[in-house]
Amino acid sequence: MKKKLLAIALSISMISMFSACADKTNVDGSTPTASAVATTDTPTGVVVTDDDGYDLTFTAKDLDSSFELQSSTQIVFSDSGVTVTGSGAEAAGNIVNISKAGTYVISGSSSDGRINVNAGNSDDVKLVLNGLTLASSTAAITAVNADKVILTLAAGTVNSVADSASYTLDLDGSDADAAIFAKTDLTINGSGTLNVNGNYKHGVVSKDSLAITGGTINVTAVSTGIEGKDCVKAADATVSVTAGTDAIRSTNTDREDRGFVYLQSGVYDLTAGKDGVQAQTMLRVDGGTVNITTGGGSVNGTKAQQFRDMFSGSGSASDSDSAKGLKSDGDIKINGGTLTVDSCDDALHAADEIIINAGTLALSSGDDGIHADNSVEINDGTVEILTSYEGIEGSYITVNGGNISLAASDDGVNISGGNDSGMGFDPFAAASDGMLTINGGTLLVNAYGDGLDSNGSITITGGTIYVSGPTDNGNAALDYNGAATMTGGVLIAAGSGGMAQSVTGSGQGSIMTNITAQSGGTEVALVDANGNVIAAFTPEKQYSNVVFCAPGIASGNTYTVVCGGSTVATVTMDSDNYGASADMGFGGPGGMGGGQMGGPGGGQMPGGFGGRP
Repeated sequence: MKKKLLAIALSISMISMFSACADKTNVDGSTPTASAVATTDTPTGVVVTDDDGYDLTFTAKDLDSSFELQSSTQIVFSDSGVTVTGSGAEAAGNIVNISKAGTYVISGSSSDGRINVNAGNSDDVKLVLNGLTLASSTAAITAVNADKVILTLAAGTVNSVADSASYTLDLDGSDADAAIFAKTDLTINGSGTLNVNGNYKHGVVSKDSLAITGGTINVTAVSTGIEGKDCVKAADATVSVTAGTDAIRSTNTDREDRGFVYLQSGVYDLTAGKDGVQAQTMLRVDGGTVNITTGGGSVNGTKAQQFRDMFSGSGSASDSDSAKGLKSDGDIKINGGTLTVDSCDDALHAADEIIINAGTLALSSGDDGIHADNSVEINDGTVEILTSYEGIEGSYITVNGGNISLAASDDGVNISGGNDSGMGFDPFAAASDGMLTINGGTLLVNAYGDGLDSNGSITITGGTIYVSGPTDNGNAALDYNGAATMTGGVLIAAGSGGMAQSVTGSGQGSIMTNITAQSGGTEVALVDANGNVIAAFTPEKQYSNVVFCAPGIASGNTYTVVCGGSTVATVTMDSDNYGASADMGFGGPGGMGGGQMGGPGGGQMPGGFGGRP
């Protein structure tokens, strides 16, 4: 297991949303609309939308997809040349150089052309793609200098740009390596379609900030699909990316308030050879639909391959490329939306903390479903981890609400420490201060390793927790190194008995007992002397030990454990907590009920543990 000493306070601020659109009309006569967050671009009246210093604002320029055809400069490409009507642009062969602020409406087709923007520092340049097909022997659209370059996709149009498979293009000291490459802030808006083929390396790259506020954007790239060095902010767009490496990423490491990705709304279908969405500092999702497949999916899971490589001597954990769904070298915050991830590596991975406040998540992972080097906090939402090596992992895990279900081939919920070594264990990184805290919500665990595993302690104050734990005696439904206390909520943990541990109830009693082995799909219930069901659960796998802790369990009462309608144990409580936890010493076979913790030994370690306090 992996441990790390690090305490942190978690917070998140919700945002006031404002929208704006310019008082103009589109070329088709319609009125432009926008539902993304907006501010004015003038210093007066700016309302900054942020998150701990990250500017999540979509400006009025980002949202304004209107243009006036008659007052714009018109550019028409063909294989025989380029026609420019208006000022601010000049054609040199099949290359159009734009040097001034303004609106440029571009159409036509060329098998080898380029649009290059090199305007003033304060100039805004709007490129309206109005039915353009542009291939290039280098990058197709480049921007050397401007305050902001805006690609507006005209309504009802399909536009396509592509670079070639190999080229060298120097842009004022920078190597252009994308079909659309900008050294300036870049915005894509409108309601048309943009198809981008990054045949050399990348699809769309901004070396500053990239905002996407509309349109249907389809990117295919040999390497990265979409990149904004300072940030990527997207809303109200339909984005499809197939990338050889990362689908969407932000890479700035120089400033703490840069290098983030923000998805506010829209639809994102991302297929990546490596990471689906990668942020250097923060990754935040507020809404929309996000579908991600990385590294060929969870069937190509990294854990099994790393174990095979290690034991065969052909490699190590560090050999594998990162192929995570949502990845941040800082934080991940999920405030809404529908996320479906099928990842070869971790589905969600943060070097610091993960906070889930809302949303619907369906995660399939070849490694961890949710992994944070520091802390995981789930406050609400629906989280379903369909397959994983370990379900949820972090140094500190807090569940305050939500509906959570998970399936894991190893531990279900694992309090560990430090970064993910890639091997699922690190005997030198144990941290006894780690904490699993459950205050509310519903947690359903199906684990073949430990169900709830804390190398520190476990505290439960509320919620409903059901654990279908291991079938072998080398693991346990509950496993902790410190203490496990429970003052509220309902817990049923069913698994093997060889290393079983219970919880210490306070204000409500706890019961742990070995029973005759029951097959998966057999309901287990705790019933009081009056026939009332205190708690019931149907484990998915075979079990021979069960732990109950719930309101209604108290000293002095007698209870029966009923499995599949038959009584398998009778317990008379002479204290609030009945049954001893495993103490790493092996006992002989024991009976059922009456305080005996024996029972049939399953899996690798026969026998049981006897006695109770």
